[in-house]
Amino acid sequence: MLALQPGNFDATIGVGVAARGLKKFDDAEKWYRKAAELDAKNCAVPYNLGLLYQDYKTAEDNSNLKKAQEYFRTYSSCGRSDKKKVEDAQRRIKDIDDTFAAIEEQKKMEAETKKMQEEADRMQKESDKQAADAAATQKPAEPVKK
Repeated sequence: MLALQPGNFDATIGVGVAARGLKKFDDAEKWYRKAAELDAKNCAVPYNLGLLYQDYKTAEDNSNLKKAQEYFRTYSSCGRSDKKKVEDAQRRIKDIDDTFAAIEEQKKMEAETKKMQEEADRMQKESDKQAADAAATQKPAEPVKK
């Protein structure tokens, strides 16, 4: 189709979707960006980029989730969006928010665990020092006379 109609938006997005399906994520992104050059206002571009960044590129870097979220926000406010896909985009935005909240909670728990471990280590050292000091100040036992 692209050979006959190089500026065909739907075919260009379709090649991006196919590349994504073949796990050629960088190629998929290039095709989506090419589609954006053909029709910058078409809502399919931010939706597909959001899918790409949330579902396929998150292993590379969590900042890609932020990018996905922005693409889904753009899609949601696009004006020419499909109602079901808008609902999906809004659900995905919430899922990303929940993911970041869970990551923050995990970081807090890890910090608290580390703090508790450091306190336990400090207390153990203190106890060991007290035991050593007590042993050093005790008089040696006198031998038993027969």
